[in-house]
Amino acid sequence: MKVDVGEFDRKLDVAERYVDLGASGIPAPAVLDPASGDVKVATNLGEFSSARSMSAAQVEEFLTRWL
Repeated sequence: MKVDVGEFDRKLDVAERYVDLGASGIPAPAVLDPASGDVKVATNLGEFSSARSMSAAQVEEFLTRWL
């Protein structure tokens, strides 16, 4: 699910259920348990903040670490 927070001016209540927006930056992926909806992993330390400049291979490597 994508949650568009705009310029941190909308849907913050939804996004903050899953990530710490103050620490994570945008984009901020989170992996949820499909059964419970609980957050299994979230980028609360800004690990994905450079996603715009990452290659597809770098994004894939980053996400593969969560498997």
